[in-house]
Order: sequence, then structure tokens, then C-alpha cells
Amino acid sequence: MTTENLVPEPPLPTLQRLDTTIPADLDAKAIGKAWFTTLALSVEVGDVQGVTKLFVDDGFWRDILAFTWDFRTFSGLTKITQFLVDCSKSPRPTAFASRDDAYLGLQRSYPDIAWINLFFDF
Repeated sequence: MTTENLVPEPPLPTLQRLDTTIPADLDAKAIGKAWFTTLALSVEVGDVQGVTKLFVDDGFWRDILAFTWDFRTFSGLTKITQFLVDCSKSPRPTAFASRDDAYLGLQRSYPDIAWINLFFDF
């Protein structure tokens, strides 16, 4: 098997790569709710730049039957931005609502990888 046919794996946004740490007093629920509020308002008014400011350069957007009626993952800010621009030609989603707080919180799969998890509907 040659490596020419393999899709390169994107680097993970580890805490080391992001040059950051997680503060002991981190309020993941407050951060998640603030992030979600900005996302919802930006999407509802079609502010692509407002949405993309919420992502790191090598972030991911996973669309699961929501915007494209397909399972798609966009890797990197350039692809996320293009996806949002393309979607802005369609009717915009409205009535965003976050799910129960039981889903909202800090997740750590490894000591150097962490994210804030949340679910929402629109």
C-alpha cells in the first residue's frame, strides 16, 4: 500500500498546539451558553463572519442532516467559511434552542485534548 492514496489526517487542536491551559475555575456552562448565543444570533441574521469568529483556524464543522440534508464535515476555517457562504443562499435557520444542561459541559478525552460539548435544535 502506498501512502499516496491516504488522506492526510488534520492535526488535533491539543492544548499544547493552542498554547493554552484549562483554568481550574473554568465555567464551561457559561462559556458554552455564551458561544451558543453568539452562534444563534449570527446564523439567524446571516453573519458568516460572526460565526467563523467562533472557530479556531483548524476547527471542524459537522453538519448532520441540518444545513445540507447530508452527513458532511468541514475541516479548517476556509472550508467552514465557504460552507456558510454557500448555505447563506438558502433560507436561514431560526428559533435556536439549546438542549438540557445535562449535555453541556467540559469534555476531556485525553489530558491534552478538551472541548465544551453542547447540543441544540433549530
